[in-house]
Amino acid sequence: MNTIIRKIEQKENLELHQFAHEVKNPLVVCSGYLEMIPNSTFKQKEKYYKIIEKEVKRSLSIISSFSEKKRSNLNIEELDLRLLLEEINEIFKDLFKKNNCKINIIGKEEIYMHGDYEKLKQVFINLIKNAYEARDNNFLQILIKIKETKKQIKISVIDNGIGMTRKEKIKATDKYYTTKKYGNGLGIPYSKEIIELHHGILNLKSKKGIGTKIMIKLPK
Repeated sequence: MNTIIRKIEQKENLELHQFAHEVKNPLVVCSGYLEMIPNSTFKQKEKYYKIIEKEVKRSLSIISSFSEKKRSNLNIEELDLRLLLEEINEIFKDLFKKNNCKINIIGKEEIYMHGDYEKLKQVFINLIKNAYEARDNNFLQILIKIKETKKQIKISVIDNGIGMTRKEKIKATDKYYTTKKYGNGLGIPYSKEIIELHHGILNLKSKKGIGTKIMIKLPK
């Protein structure tokens, strides 16, 4: 009986931590743009308010998904993966520019697949945020490469950050494992979970002092 109770408590704690991790991402974006608004032009303010509005709605959607126990349910629709990535780039572009970072996306202009737009968006935001938090004091370049075959879409997220040791790389997909001071170790495991719900694969390569490469394969 105690073992069953302990497992239930562990599951509930995991879900709580995952919820906190996912809802924190859009709030961090909102906070970053709110800090920039006082010194921005009218045109920039309009843009930032629109981003903040979208991120608030996204946080409400995440709250709704967790509160209704729909986290593992996918809302499958036809989507343009390139458009999804460009939308994420637009969210981060000005924040990153301020902090000496840049995202480049390489691949076809339109790449269609079936998947859950919002959950895949969460995956790539997690990966980009991880790269940003693993940067050193130099210019951070995040390169996103998309390749399409008849059966698969391959996405690589490559950064020139601090990278990982062999031990860190092996444990990176373990829940709660983190090397960040304020991290909770759920970003990559949760992203891997979402990719696997799409019948895809997530792997990573990394080298200390060189950077990290996340490789995702998704069925079309």
